[in-house]
Amino acid sequence: MRILITGTPGVGKTTLAKRFLELHPDYRYVNVSDLVHSSGLIESYDEIFDSIIPDEERLLDTLEVLIQRNKNILVDHHSCERFPVRWFDIVVLLRLGTEALYDRLALRGYSSKKILENIEAEIMGVAEDAVADFDQQRVIAFTHKTEDDTRHVLARIEERLHQTPRSVKLKRFKTKLHMHRPQRYYVWMWHGSISSFYKFYRNSLRFRFSKGKRKK
Repeated sequence: MRILITGTPGVGKTTLAKRFLELHPDYRYVNVSDLVHSSGLIESYDEIFDSIIPDEERLLDTLEVLIQRNKNILVDHHSCERFPVRWFDIVVLLRLGTEALYDRLALRGYSSKKILENIEAEIMGVAEDAVADFDQQRVIAFTHKTEDDTRHVLARIEERLHQTPRSVKLKRFKTKLHMHRPQRYYVWMWHGSISSFYKFYRNSLRFRFSKGKRKK
């Protein structure tokens, strides 16, 4: 199965991924942020938002190859806005209360600005909006706070693994954003800038896909 774990930074995506991999060591694990750094997929750096701007086309191409080559793969990323729905059989959306999220981000050394931006993103449900295009039968949404929550999420994933057949073949699916180049980075804004992306996206961006609307 091809699985995506998504949610605001700090909700526990990587922790859940590690626990899953302990049960399924045959799965290929891809942390998108790490992939950008290790594969040299950085286009530039935005000083205003203190964020890395990846080369989105190369990143999508790299991810597509990995997904095509690995029958069992687990992808970890805070956003799935540009990911084709055909890529994944299961999408795990993690949520977290704002107080717990604040504590986790503070322990990670996030600045007050980034903590606030991520809390705003969690309140507004930015990650939840991003998975709206996916078949909701593929989506597992869960508030992830305690060890018991981790076990419950893992149990839900295990149940889905035994229920979900791969009904569609992975096909080449690339989309291009028709907008000015300086604006493109809002789609891939990194840690701490999701809420800013959300506001900009809601207020001004209009997506026009070169191959039409995505099929669910």
